[in-house]
Amino acid sequence: MIRKELRLYNTEHGESSNQWAEKFRDIGGIDIKVTRVSWEVMHDPMTKMLASGGAIGDIVYDIVYTFASWTAEFHEYYTPLNEMPFAEVPPEVERDMLPYAKAAVTYNGVCYGMPRTVYPMIMAYNQEMWQQHGLKEPTDPNYSYEDWLKAIGKLTRIVDPNNMMRNRYGFLCGYAPGFHHAIFIIFVHLNGGRLYDEAGKPLFDSSECIAAVKDLITLKSYMPPEAVDQHATFWTRNFVLNGVCASCIDFTQFIKRCRDPAQSKVVGKIKAAIIPGHGSVVRSGSVDLSEGFSILKNSKRKEDAWKFMMFTTTRDYQVYQATPEAPTKLDEGVPCYWSMYDDPRIKDFDEVRASKEQLKYRCDRYGRVYDFKLLVETLEPSLWDAYKGKRTPEEALKKAQEKAKALVKEEKERYPSPR
Repeated sequence: MIRKELRLYNTEHGESSNQWAEKFRDIGGIDIKVTRVSWEVMHDPMTKMLASGGAIGDIVYDIVYTFASWTAEFHEYYTPLNEMPFAEVPPEVERDMLPYAKAAVTYNGVCYGMPRTVYPMIMAYNQEMWQQHGLKEPTDPNYSYEDWLKAIGKLTRIVDPNNMMRNRYGFLCGYAPGFHHAIFIIFVHLNGGRLYDEAGKPLFDSSECIAAVKDLITLKSYMPPEAVDQHATFWTRNFVLNGVCASCIDFTQFIKRCRDPAQSKVVGKIKAAIIPGHGSVVRSGSVDLSEGFSILKNSKRKEDAWKFMMFTTTRDYQVYQATPEAPTKLDEGVPCYWSMYDDPRIKDFDEVRASKEQLKYRCDRYGRVYDFKLLVETLEPSLWDAYKGKRTPEEALKKAQEKAKALVKEEKERYPSPR
């Protein structure tokens, strides 16, 4: 008997989905061959693959990884669910789905796939450090950004400017272009702002965006000079895991790493909380990096591919990624469905409770066709100028806004569909 086979083009960090591909083979009798590619370099080869009919050499793919920006950019290669008679999403699944999860696979009101995971960024803090200083903890329902800033000042202690591991930092993050836009978006939300208006017009020079830059410059004053040249999250993790940094903003599953004795010196000390907003403006805000799968139009196995995508909506698949058994070396998210946060296997974990609460606040990733190009080519370099003191926040964001307008015009000519 010849077994059925599907081809999945996936990211490296979707490790649990690769593991579940093996389980689906046992349950559904369909082999899934997975190609794993680092997300940082995935866009260009995926663009070429899609333009080649979904093929790389002799391999023709059926299912591909996607998220909001790529769903918008590549939707012409994806199969809309409403074009597949067998692709019916049960009403109870539809009602239970988180809005940000659905946004990952939706463009212009059309759904092109099913979400796999959500990645809200939350706060991780060293409870022992907070308690040693008698500080109100971030889990307090009335906790504000102002409370956090005071705590950072009290917790920061510089003993040796030449050796970070001998110091203590109240908060760390990296400021270099590459992924810093996610941190910046969070601070825009914490100030009650948005990156774009409802029509897709950039708001980079708004008062809320300017306030976000000023907040990040203030926070930078508590950090070593090299922070301005570091990755937003990768650099920070080592200092939290070694008990040098008292708080950071990261993905939910970083908390799992903090509980792993093989990776962490702060086992039992790290707690999760929502990111505090400015007290007089908003309670919280974040950014969510939800991801999903889409079926390619050229796939000859669409019905089998749909079976796998519906398999990813099951409670076991969704809940597993938030359990201690799931991979911790590569980022995994939390469930795409509200009801699953109450599953007894995960409901008592700090990061699960914090994620569920965090997702109730603005977590937009702003997935538009021109989004990634705008952020990389205009926003991040301009932010970096402000962080390095080359321009004021107002000057830097004015420059970004001017360039963004030109890029939006260019992109709207290439992609005339309404935003």
